[in-house]
Amino acid sequence: MTKTTYFKKTIQDRGKTVLDTPILVEVVYGLISRDCKGMGICKISAVNSNTHQRSNSLCGSSLAYLKKVKDNLLRFDFLRETISEEQFALRFSSGAFYMEEPFCFSSELSELLGLENVCMAEGEYALSHTVLSIGLEFEGRYPFVVV
Repeated sequence: MTKTTYFKKTIQDRGKTVLDTPILVEVVYGLISRDCKGMGICKISAVNSNTHQRSNSLCGSSLAYLKKVKDNLLRFDFLRETISEEQFALRFSSGAFYMEEPFCFSSELSELLGLENVCMAEGEYALSHTVLSIGLEFEGRYPFVVV
């Protein structure tokens, strides 16, 4: 595993390199099973803030800081300035973020968080709003049975 500039500081956790600071990620909305249409997350990619080119997905995307809060508890802080008015109205204005189906993180992203095979379950997630960001906490579960 190589270190890149979007990672500020690492710590050792169970013999693995784990981030001590949040990871800047681009979250592409939608569902993989429906070509990124629908409610949920289609893709998450760690990005370098200096050279990042936003996705051209028709479903929209925004930047967020992703971090491990404790154990399996993870948190997104979506940066308001990167959320379009359309995406805000569709995905954040109700006070909840909806996932129509589970989304599993890449193995690289899971490892950076100090976890293995992180998945975000389908369901409704409460949001917390600040002036600069929208927070979403979830418990990163090990993979569901995938057929």
